[in-house]
Order: sequence, then C-alpha cells, then structure tokens
Amino acid sequence: MGCGGDPAVTGRSSSLSKFLITIFFFTSFSLTFYLASVDYIRYGSQTASIVIEFYSGDVNEENIIIERQLRSVQKNGKTECQSSWKLNGRTAQRKDVLDFITSLHVEINNLCQVLPQERVVEFSKLSPKELLVSTEKSIGDSNLYSNHMRLITLSNEAADLAVKIKNCHGFIMKFNNHKTTIEPDMKLLKQRKKFEREIGWLEKKKIYLQFQAKHEQYEEIRKTFYQKKKEFETATNRLKPVKKRIENCIALSGKLHSKFLCFYAVAYIY
Repeated sequence: MGCGGDPAVTGRSSSLSKFLITIFFFTSFSLTFYLASVDYIRYGSQTASIVIEFYSGDVNEENIIIERQLRSVQKNGKTECQSSWKLNGRTAQRKDVLDFITSLHVEINNLCQVLPQERVVEFSKLSPKELLVSTEKSIGDSNLYSNHMRLITLSNEAADLAVKIKNCHGFIMKFNNHKTTIEPDMKLLKQRKKFEREIGWLEKKKIYLQFQAKHEQYEEIRKTFYQKKKEFETATNRLKPVKKRIENCIALSGKLHSKFLCFYAVAYIY
C-alpha cells in the first residue's frame, strides 16, 4: 500500500521497525539507519499505510487491528509527513493507540521487551538490579514492579533507621562515658549544694540565737528597771517626812531672815 522498507533491514528487525513506526511518531525506536516517516512512503506515491494485527487470545473476540496512514505533503518547500491512525477500522487518536499498547504492558524503552541490534551492547551493560527491574516490567504484572519499588523504598528507610539507631547507640555510649567521667564532679557538686543548704540553715539559726540572747538581755534589764523603780519609789516615800521638815525649815528660815532685816534696818536708823 505504498509502503517501502529499508533494504538493510529484514526479518525480525524489519517487523520491529514497522511495529514502532505504526505506534509512534518517531520512525523506529532508535535505529540509526532510519531517517524519517516520510522515507517509508514508496517513491512516486503520496501515501502509505502500515497495518499490525494483534491476536486477542480469545476465540470469541476479534483480533485488534491498528493502522497508521502516512501522507506526504509539501510545506514551505519541504516534504513532511502527516499521520493518522485507525483502531479496528475506526479513526483514533495517537493517545488511544498508546493507551491500548500500554494495556498490553508493552514498554518500548524496556530492553527486555524490545532490543534493537544497536542496543545489544547497552543491554549487556545492565546491572543485575536493572535487569531485574526490566524483567519485572516486561512480565506484565504492574503490582510486581510497584511492590518491588515499595520494597526498595522500605529497605532504604530501614537502612536509614538502622543508621539512626546506630548513631543513637553511639550517642548513648558517649553519654554514658561522659557521665562516668563527670560523676566525681557531680558528687562534689551535690556536696557543695548540701553544704550551702547547711550554711543557710546555720545562718538562720545564728540570727535566732542572737535574737534569743538579746531577748534575755532585755528581760534582765527590764527586771532591773522595775526593781530600781520600786526602790526609787520606796526611797521617795521614806524621804517625804525629811522633805517636809526641810520645807518647814526653809519657810522658817525665810521668816527669820525677814525679821533679821527689819531689826537691822531699825538699828541702822538709830
């Protein structure tokens, strides 16, 4: 139908190229001997089509047919290729075709599913882990790959936790060693605090004893004061008659002095 093939590619490689050309916009995966989709239109033709039929696996269901139509157009002096797809004879978008291929668990970049000749060296360099992941993806069970990725994530988390636990154990050992080192200092510090409390208590007791001594002195002085006061009152009572006599003598002395002055004045006149 106007579709030409590359003379350098036959057999399985040619079939693989046609499969990739049908499904994707690019010509064929990464096969370096292909140029562009327009190169697959036979010389002298304007259109070409590639048809791939997928076996359904069920006798009661029809096989699925994908068709890609290539059309050569001139644009700005250049020849370009426009594509359209059909799915079971109905016009479809490329996304619909890709969704169908994805449902078949076909991964073009998975070297365990699609291995072009020029990527054999790249495939041989895959590590065992990368081969395992590619194989899981090619099996078709998405849960297997997702569970594997989850297992890897959990393993990494477990490794991180193991490192953290190791660091915690190291910190605990370091703390215990430091605790053993500073234990004598801690005992001295506790003794110091104990002595400080005792000193504080003794300071309070000292103030109390000083107050008690002063209070005793106050009581003694108070008793002495009342005793002396009583003695003073007794002496005062005993001196009252003497005081009375002294007052009488003073009064008598005054009278005698007045008389003496009178006699003296009369005598002086005469």
